Amino acid sequence: MIFSKITRIALLTTVLFSMAIAEKVSITGVVLDKKGKGVKKIDLILTDKKEKEVAKVTTDKKGNFLFSDLKPDNYSLHVSHKRKGEATITLKSWPSGNRDIKDLEIRLSKDKIDPVVLTFGPEPPPPPPVVKKAQADGAIPGRSQIKITIMEVPFKSLSDTLKSIFTNIIDTKLAIELGGISEDLINTNISPGRFKRSTKVTSTIEKSGKKFDKETFYRGVLDSVRIDSMLKTIFVSSLLEGDSSYFNEYIFLDGVDDHANVGNLFTKIPKDLTIEAWIRTASSNQGILIIHDEDAIWEKGEQVFYIDNDGRPAFTGYGNNYLVGKKAVNDDSWHHVAMVWDHSDSGNVGQGMIYVDGVEGTSNNSYKPVLKDRAGLTVEIGTPNFQTGEAFNYFSGLINELRVWSTARTEREIISNMYETLFGSLTASGNVHYDGLLAAFRDSSDAMTDAPGRLNNGASIERGTNVVIDSSRNYFSGEYYRGSKGASPKFGNLIRVRDDSLINFQWGETSPDPSLIPVDNFQVRWTGQFYAKVGGNYRFRTYSDDGTRLYINEKLIIDDWVNHTTQSVRGSIILKPGIHDLLLEYYENGGGATCELYWTPPSAIESPVPHLMSQLITSASSANEGDGIAKISIDLSSRSGKKVTLAILTHDSTAMGNGKDYTSVSKTIAVPAGGKRITFPIDIYDDSMDEYDEVLKISIIDTTLSNADAGIARTHRLIIVDDDEPPSVQFNSATSSIAESGNDQVVVLTLSAVSGKDIKVKYSVDANSTATSDDYELPKADLDSMKGTFYASFPAGITRDTLNIHIINDSVDEHKQTIILRLTEPVSATIGPIDSHTITINDDDPPPSVAFVSDATSEFEVQGKYPYYIDLSLSEISEKDVTTGWSISSYGTTARTMKDFMTSSVKINNEGTVISVFPSPDNVPLRMPEQNRGTVTIKAGMPGKGHIGVYVLDDLIDEKDEIIVINLKPEPENAHLGTKTRHNFTIMDNDGQPLVEFSGDDHGNNRKTATLVDVGSTTTGIIELAGDIDVFRIDHKSPMTILARSGGNTDLYGEILDRAGSVLAYDDDGRDTNNFKIKIPLLPHTNYIRVKHSKVGGTGEYSLMLESSEQYDKQADDLVLNKTRSYFHPGHIIYLANKTGTSSFNVQRVQVDSVSIDLDLKRFITIVVNDSLHVNPSHCYVPSYGRYENLGIIQKNYISNPLQVEGFPRFLPEEMLEHSLVFGVVRDYRTRRPVLGAEVRVFGKPDPPQIGSQTTLISLEKGDIWGGGQQLPVKRSLYDPQESTTPHLVEKGRRITSLDGKFAIAVQDTGFLVVRAESRVNNYRIQEKKVKIRHKQGEYYNADIWLLPK
Repeated sequence: MIFSKITRIALLTTVLFSMAIAEKVSITGVVLDKKGKGVKKIDLILTDKKEKEVAKVTTDKKGNFLFSDLKPDNYSLHVSHKRKGEATITLKSWPSGNRDIKDLEIRLSKDKIDPVVLTFGPEPPPPPPVVKKAQADGAIPGRSQIKITIMEVPFKSLSDTLKSIFTNIIDTKLAIELGGISEDLINTNISPGRFKRSTKVTSTIEKSGKKFDKETFYRGVLDSVRIDSMLKTIFVSSLLEGDSSYFNEYIFLDGVDDHANVGNLFTKIPKDLTIEAWIRTASSNQGILIIHDEDAIWEKGEQVFYIDNDGRPAFTGYGNNYLVGKKAVNDDSWHHVAMVWDHSDSGNVGQGMIYVDGVEGTSNNSYKPVLKDRAGLTVEIGTPNFQTGEAFNYFSGLINELRVWSTARTEREIISNMYETLFGSLTASGNVHYDGLLAAFRDSSDAMTDAPGRLNNGASIERGTNVVIDSSRNYFSGEYYRGSKGASPKFGNLIRVRDDSLINFQWGETSPDPSLIPVDNFQVRWTGQFYAKVGGNYRFRTYSDDGTRLYINEKLIIDDWVNHTTQSVRGSIILKPGIHDLLLEYYENGGGATCELYWTPPSAIESPVPHLMSQLITSASSANEGDGIAKISIDLSSRSGKKVTLAILTHDSTAMGNGKDYTSVSKTIAVPAGGKRITFPIDIYDDSMDEYDEVLKISIIDTTLSNADAGIARTHRLIIVDDDEPPSVQFNSATSSIAESGNDQVVVLTLSAVSGKDIKVKYSVDANSTATSDDYELPKADLDSMKGTFYASFPAGITRDTLNIHIINDSVDEHKQTIILRLTEPVSATIGPIDSHTITINDDDPPPSVAFVSDATSEFEVQGKYPYYIDLSLSEISEKDVTTGWSISSYGTTARTMKDFMTSSVKINNEGTVISVFPSPDNVPLRMPEQNRGTVTIKAGMPGKGHIGVYVLDDLIDEKDEIIVINLKPEPENAHLGTKTRHNFTIMDNDGQPLVEFSGDDHGNNRKTATLVDVGSTTTGIIELAGDIDVFRIDHKSPMTILARSGGNTDLYGEILDRAGSVLAYDDDGRDTNNFKIKIPLLPHTNYIRVKHSKVGGTGEYSLMLESSEQYDKQADDLVLNKTRSYFHPGHIIYLANKTGTSSFNVQRVQVDSVSIDLDLKRFITIVVNDSLHVNPSHCYVPSYGRYENLGIIQKNYISNPLQVEGFPRFLPEEMLEHSLVFGVVRDYRTRRPVLGAEVRVFGKPDPPQIGSQTTLISLEKGDIWGGGQQLPVKRSLYDPQESTTPHLVEKGRRITSLDGKFAIAVQDTGFLVVRAESRVNNYRIQEKKVKIRHKQGEYYNADIWLLPK
């Protein structure tokens, strides 16, 4: 089924379809408005040939309709709408295989147009013979009618005058050819052709006994056409069936001695010069056009345009350099070649250029003309200049449309005229209407034969011979459609029609026309004709991305209508010599766009398919729409003593007459005797609508001319230049609102006025919007996938567009959100005052519930550094801050505040990590916060958890387990209470049972009852009973070396304990056989001395002396320095913090290559990294156990002069890390206690190595020498050496464990790493652990290691 897009008042389409006789048929289809949308509830009336109503139906909501149970007959289908227009469909039937009409598309319009006839299926058979009476009409009895297609011409329509002239010529010639029958028996008709831009000429004649010689008839018709100058312009090189060539009147030169002497063309050789021609040749080193004095000497002033030894177009002059093109043209195909010399007025300089097929490509452009070139030189076509390498031979091949200009033509000017015929003669006469055209040449003979020394038909070549070439415009008619998505699409709406000289496009990721055609989802239909010179097998190839379909003479020979990337598909067909129809369909689905079409004629090489199409010759001018009038002038070639009269007629093109765009003209005008020009007006209607420039044509009717002959420019093209301001585009309103569950919000955009152009405007979401892409979706149909931007569109004549913003309904309770749409980058419009629109999304989700995560938890009575967390959670993540109150119930709570526990407020960051806890046992303010009640706030967008902090206070009293009962208060803010609103926290007592002893024990026997002793003092004691233990407490505020020793005759055993009760050092007989002596450096903390008898049942008196070898002992200093130095091992990563605001900071990542750590005179630690970087501990973050910790906070635990930490958090937020941490604790496998001073190293693949790593390779299989000289034991590594190109591993970092055995090492690797630990002091074996690292930054990986003794 064939459809045609019609854009004027009534659509009258004649549809021919087939029905089986005596069977019922049906008609289904759709009624569409001008925009292509279905028209609902509109009546369709079906009438018979007598206009009697047969059936009536109404369209559904989508515009669909159905007529059923119809007799196969002739019908008319009428549909009308008050606002949208009307249509009438004439249905004609005959017997064939087409029984039903399906998918009939009816488009309504308000404009008028003549009926257009389309068909379904095959045409009916010819009518039966008709016998006419031999009366006044001259008919011959007994003779039947025949219908002959005379020709199909490449233009859309003829005026009534031209139709009459041409049909009369056809009738006369046919009457002569058929033996002199009466012209009344011949009826010639002109109707639309098979293609959009063609007209078909057919004749119905009575059969004659004389044989019909088609070839002779065509030539006779053409001769008659040439008599009438107007028809000559139209039909020269017409596409006659089987009787036309690519250029049917070319100059044929045999390459032996053929040439044309066209005489003296120049009175003075111009400074600027252009020579251009169509050529077809397979030879090289031959002349195209030469300017010389006809002798054999190459001398000053002579110049030649030629084909060089390599087949490239070239140009040179005597004494000058060469212009040489880059592309060879001797491939026996038609090529357009041009030489342009653009001379400067400033001396002997200028610019020369060579063009091939309209594309500039010059390999040598240094040509410098010699001034004062001699005038009066002869111009010859196809003549050599007999210089080796410079046109040594006569031209062999075809030359067409050879032109010489006295101007330097631009590339655009060359391309604009290269496909059209310019009529001219030897000298510039009144027939030439192009400025600077000196001459255009063609062969005026008819025959296509050649003989040596003769030009084609043997006409003598003499000086002064006029040679004129007619050419045809070479283009395909391309119809561009906006289509649907997906594979095998249907053709969409027609949006652009243009002429394409070749089908050879590599659009890639761009559009054929960005102003109209989308980048993806478009289709193209090219139609045209080509000439087959010989008969045989013609091979065709498409190269495309995506699909193509190629029809030759309506036969499908390539069917590639599927999605794919660029690929070639081939097909072939047997053709007879002559003209053939071509139709190529192409669609682009997405991605790159390519469409190329090639052919290989018999015995020829592959090349792009050429096209044949004639073109009228016109002149042109323009006028502004606001001028109200355009003045058109008609000139005579010379003054005449007679009055010259002629008729002019206007024709609509894109401009409409009858007062819509201009006032139509059909009148006779005259040039007075002695005059040379007449000027007449065309009235232009000045509307207020911004629109594209419009065109109308004005013709001279040749048959009306008196006292003058028609020149070449008999059609004038008037361009009406629109000067109206473009409309503005804006939102219809500045604000709107919608509930979150409202699905779609419709936002309206409007134009300030109707426009005749397609308008689009970019819209985007402003950065100040509070809604995110998770809250809405913009219309996908508006998305330009290549640019990633959205556009609103207004087709011509439409002033309103809507944006359907889809609102995503989630279950999150949140604040009102805004989407701010903003307009930018309008096309064919401006932005109006309302350039933004704010959509407010009103949340309608219920608030979440808040509750405890569990009903109960329990912990041992161990006073730790960090609190225990009682967790609360939300049922859903909320975009609002949720605050709930809590209180400790007096019912069921047995634990005592500040005796058994302490409650704290816990602050967490946006990632849910705890950043501060207050108060704490180490940080008790003067004014203690309320302990029995408080609040927990869960921040908006948090993972939905909050904490109540509980510190357990170890009272060292053996007692029953104690309970804390916590209740949530009702009516939390932005939430409601869940089911778990009560939590029981049990403190499980783990204190040992007390010892039974006499009340006269002089010193306590545990840490809680320990006796405080001062450094520098002596204390006495008694081991009173078997098993008696005395414990003493040491409180010191600075690091120092402690010397503890006993005196007396009692055999004692002494131990130094840390504050947790772990043994740091011990001695039995350090001084003599009875007394102990312990010397140990200690950091500022509470430590204990435990004294007992060496024997189980021993008793006795003793003295305890406690002293410091120095107030600041060197050994204690080394302990402090080594503790600090352990964070700055070469290869370690540290972060230095810098304040950027009152509550904000940034960090700088530093890799430690070298470090200098010392104590100044005031015993402050000074740190210098990488020779010049002074580190402030309170601004420095170092790897601690499982995270990066502030060094200033760490040092507060063991430096006598504590530092002030300047408002930085204790731990560095994970998002600031540029690496990951491997951390853990090194413990003794037997005692389960942490190992102090163990060295931990991390190894990994050497390719790629850690940036800046300064460590050496270690052979884990053969052993290595430790820093102290001890050989490592031979042990196979956990790391598989087969995974690497070397059996060695690269060290990624190392660390010495702290007092509590902890370590943390920064890494920037992924994959498996080996963590290796050894303690030289305590004689442990080397142990390794394999860790898989998933992310290079922001992650923590635990690697606890247990050491075994050797």
